[in-house]
Amino acid sequence: MDTMKNFIVFFSLISLFNTGFSQWNLQCPFPPNPVHDIEFYDQYRGWMISGSQVLITSDGGYSWQIHPTGVSVPLYSMDFSDDENGWIVGYEGLILNSNDGGLTWDEQTSGTGYQLVSVHFDNDQVGWIGCHNGSSGKILHTTDGGESWQTQYDLADGTIYQLFFLNSQFGWAVGKYGVAMKTEDGGITWNEPESFTEEILKSVYFVDESNGWIVSLEGSIYHTSDGGDNWELQAFYQNSYLSGIYFTDLLNGYISGNGQIFMTNDGGANWIISSLGPGSFYDIYFFDSDKGWAIGSSNGINGKLYRTDDGGETWELKSNSQIYPLFDICFVSEEIGWTAGGAGEIMFTDDGGYTWTPQNSPAWMEWYSLCFVDEQKGWICGGWSTGTGQIIHTSDGGNTWAIQHNDQGTWFKSIFFVDKNNGWAGRRNGEIYRTIDGGLNWNMINTGAEGIIESIYFVNSLKGWAVSSSAEILISEDGGNTWTLQYDEYGQLNSVFFIDEEIGWAVGDYKNLHTIDGGNNWEVQYYGGQLNDVVFSDPDNGYAVGDYALLTTIDGGETWMEEEYYTPHELFAISAVGSRCWISGNWGLIINKGTSEITIIIDPINSKFVDFSYSLYPNPANNKCCINFNLLIESHINIDIYNLSGVLIDNVLNKKMKKGEHHVYWNIPNKSSGIYFCNLTVNGKTISKKLVVVD
Repeated sequence: MDTMKNFIVFFSLISLFNTGFSQWNLQCPFPPNPVHDIEFYDQYRGWMISGSQVLITSDGGYSWQIHPTGVSVPLYSMDFSDDENGWIVGYEGLILNSNDGGLTWDEQTSGTGYQLVSVHFDNDQVGWIGCHNGSSGKILHTTDGGESWQTQYDLADGTIYQLFFLNSQFGWAVGKYGVAMKTEDGGITWNEPESFTEEILKSVYFVDESNGWIVSLEGSIYHTSDGGDNWELQAFYQNSYLSGIYFTDLLNGYISGNGQIFMTNDGGANWIISSLGPGSFYDIYFFDSDKGWAIGSSNGINGKLYRTDDGGETWELKSNSQIYPLFDICFVSEEIGWTAGGAGEIMFTDDGGYTWTPQNSPAWMEWYSLCFVDEQKGWICGGWSTGTGQIIHTSDGGNTWAIQHNDQGTWFKSIFFVDKNNGWAGRRNGEIYRTIDGGLNWNMINTGAEGIIESIYFVNSLKGWAVSSSAEILISEDGGNTWTLQYDEYGQLNSVFFIDEEIGWAVGDYKNLHTIDGGNNWEVQYYGGQLNDVVFSDPDNGYAVGDYALLTTIDGGETWMEEEYYTPHELFAISAVGSRCWISGNWGLIINKGTSEITIIIDPINSKFVDFSYSLYPNPANNKCCINFNLLIESHINIDIYNLSGVLIDNVLNKKMKKGEHHVYWNIPNKSSGIYFCNLTVNGKTISKKLVVVD
């Protein structure tokens, strides 16, 4: 892919490769899969389950990090008894347990193949699980933290969809065929009141031992004031598919439905409806009377996440959903970037990829390649396989796009501009279109190649290379007026990249090529899979992405190391600027990596960035760990080290620091090996990072 990688990338990736322990963060689609549960321990630390993954936040939900669970099946419900001990239940009897705040997960044995759909723990030992097989249900119980589970109740006719416990004794269970049960002895006995409905009861919530509510998939809201012995219909909303309920007190409550949030401030006598667009909400959760979350799916594939900070008066979309492939991505600064792909999709970010805004596309076609030379001027090319091809241009950062060139002969596959005037666009049959006036006029040049020109790269206005789908490499030394064949073998090449006029790489199907003499000679470097894009920072260090692979090399491409990025999608393109790197892929995927695990915090009061970065190196550490951070303003810094039990081990720093980069060392000669947490607080806002100490 041919984004603006010249000039910027050479310096930008050096720090990425020297970082060592930074990780890839998912930016889009976010959340990656439908969200079934969310929970917060305090105003900062929380968890969310999305598909088969766990996402953790330490800043109140403004940013999330993916933590793998080791499973690939759907997860349905989660509960933490404290900030360390948590359980997740899911598909066909799956139980996961964490004792380190969700960082790692171990499987527990449930003894059943039922779908486990609801879990609640009263403390780190005593818990319950509700489950079903579609026609019958069970309630499982443990008194040893999940080491063993016993069937506490068998339901022959009906299913259990949710459990709710007010305390260790009082609990309720609801499900299919109007199942609504109650226990007053911790589940030793369960009592079923006289049937009041045959509906599918999805969720139950009690604020005390007397007052509670139940919602049904059919749209009914039921209320009880006698602990569930009797239920009365409070409201009915047809086709609303009610699924989640939460009350912050006796009067104020919230219900989630089919793209809607229902809110009451009079105990359910009246409900105010907020419509929040397409998709379904599965549940709703409030940390306090103001801060709440509505979770679900936008399209059955990606997650849907809304947040309120004013008790439900307004809701802010915190998710971004995308199902089309994003074939290319281009950043011109650490904040400003664009991505484009299938079905005419063009998106823009001005906060480093944390949020993406769709831009109006002049055509509904496949956009294969894009290039920006600054924050205003950019070009995109694409087309349809049926023959229509277009080049579009913006001079206002993508607010408006205009068609510069329209061709009924074939589509365009690659585009590259070295400055605001000189650009090239490649298409099939070895044809390259050239402009010297910013795209106002394009001249077609037949390079003599047979394949589709998949990628073009120029190091200046005169010297550049192009690769084709027939594994051809061409060079031009006169601005693209004439081209000479340098390499022609079997297979396909997808991307070409040079760090100067001599050293470059070309990648494609099952091969990686390398040259140190401007392409006069190409050395074959093999990798067992398809590579779509390549970027290098110097002769040794580079990234390549491709068929479900994210690779790094430190020896110029002779060997490649695979990095984890926690998503099974094909990767198409790379863009890097300054200290950060972005990759786009199939199903709307965007992942990001920053030097030294840069963390951007958003002030929840005024939504402004609190500018500082923070990293630990090395990690794992032996006898010393360097804590690196960068302040854009003078700030008060406090650094504390805690062990896994939450005990303060050491205060490393507590003072006002000037603007700029700082390196503070924690000497750890007498600490036992294990997991620790480094809490760095800047002007009252804290970020916690895990630190592993080894002998």
